[in-house]
Amino acid sequence: MPPVRFAGHATFPEDVLDVTVERLGGWWAEQQAPDPGPGPADFGLDRERYAEDPGGTLYRLAVAAALLFRLGRPPADTRRAFDELDRCGVLDALHDGSVPDLSPAPTDAQALMLASLVARRLAEAPDLSLDLERADAAPAAFEVLGGALGRGLFGVELFWMMAGLATLGVVPKRDLEGYRAVPDRGVRDTLFRLGALPTPYAADPAELATAAAAAHRLAPGDAHPDRALRAFAAAAGCAYRCPHRRRCDLPCRERADLGG
Repeated sequence: MPPVRFAGHATFPEDVLDVTVERLGGWWAEQQAPDPGPGPADFGLDRERYAEDPGGTLYRLAVAAALLFRLGRPPADTRRAFDELDRCGVLDALHDGSVPDLSPAPTDAQALMLASLVARRLAEAPDLSLDLERADAAPAAFEVLGGALGRGLFGVELFWMMAGLATLGVVPKRDLEGYRAVPDRGVRDTLFRLGALPTPYAADPAELATAAAAAHRLAPGDAHPDRALRAFAAAAGCAYRCPHRRRCDLPCRERADLGG
């Protein structure tokens, strides 16, 4: 698409976005919500484990996030890759900074590489668990997490981790709403077309956080706003150069009367 289509756009007025919220919410209420996907428990992580070993649990949560979003595989395959690294003692060794015993060696080289990268980054933030516990609100926790694992390593993974940290009792749930959505490119494209974002691009965690908050703005009643937006886009056939724009009356940049 021509880059000019994504530059210099304002978000839609609040009253227009309110229409979208109402209509999207009405549609979503009639749907059977899909599985939100894996959480900490699927990787053997819970509050008790965090209380006993906060550093090791954070490391495993970060590895799980890396595998889920970087391997490009179904969740079941991701969990198998994680379990293989755990069973061989690789995760313990990498977290402790020791040389793992690779006999028998894990067969998934990509998973091993990602686990190594996460271990290296967390070694630079030895007080991460303490810093997270000192954070008195979700925005502060997100800043701490991004400072440790952002900087070119994690992007949308940070949001999956935030939801996981809330499950583990580390991040307060009361103000987590704006961080529950995983604002990947597909979600940001939908938010842009619906006028909730000025651009689908996000260069850093702060801009991703803006997109996650926009997702919550359009789907405030869902614990996972991104799944509502993905489901709606798929059902409505939302796309750039949308073939339905002449007969669809939802406020959208693709609509000629809105300058799309």
